[in-house]
Amino acid sequence: VVLHALETVDEAGEEIEGRTYVVNGKKYAVYVGDRVSLAHQAHVHGPAKVGDDTFVGMQSFIFMADIGKNCVLEPWATVVGVTVPDGRYVAAGDVITDQAAADALPTIEEGYKYKSTNAAVVHVNEELAEGYSEIDVSAVPGASPTLEFAHENTTSKEMMTQDTPGFGALAVVGAIGTIAAAALIKKGTDKKE
Repeated sequence: VVLHALETVDEAGEEIEGRTYVVNGKKYAVYVGDRVSLAHQAHVHGPAKVGDDTFVGMQSFIFMADIGKNCVLEPWATVVGVTVPDGRYVAAGDVITDQAAADALPTIEEGYKYKSTNAAVVHVNEELAEGYSEIDVSAVPGASPTLEFAHENTTSKEMMTQDTPGFGALAVVGAIGTIAAAALIKKGTDKKE
């Protein structure tokens, strides 16, 4: 999974318009909501927002887009520069680059085969996180209890809860995309507002 954001301020320290989304009064360059599943090789490039209870399939790509709540992006879906309404899905391999196409996306109905995929993935990852949170990482040679980010040695907790100068805030509020993220969230190291 790749989460990447564009710079949100220029060299003079002025905010660059259009590079953030506002969620609960706070600006984020990339925002991933609660109970979101980011599958293998998914790429979310900011500015981007992914709403709660959404499944982003394998090798899907999101760029400069707002994905609604309770959505499904099937594998290899590409969404660029649009807002996907709540409760819609993007079929495998589809490329959505204009708002009319996004507005016309099918609604997730009872018979839709991937309707429960996100809930199932979240359940499995929460169970894995529970097990991993019980592991004593200090007993593993070379293991670190916190993830480190290349930018200014910011820890995952700090990256999730504060603005990083020049890069805006990256929010993985409740994403269950990797076991590491799930374990961090399950242990309560993220900040919920």
